[in-house]
Amino acid sequence: MNICVSGALGHIGSGLIRNLTVPGLNRVYLVDNFLTQRYVSLFELPQGIDFIFREVDILSE
Repeated sequence: MNICVSGALGHIGSGLIRNLTVPGLNRVYLVDNFLTQRYVSLFELPQGIDFIFREVDILSE
């Protein structure tokens, strides 16, 4: 299973991605515009999940 988290570096998104415990989860797409530049949110991610980060502003797409 794959999921996409928009606002991945924000307060809610970063908490969500660090606590993912979905059985069968293989890949998580992390989408953020880097407005807050909270790179620390990308540390201590769960093991065994392929995280793919995309810098995108969904308001301009």
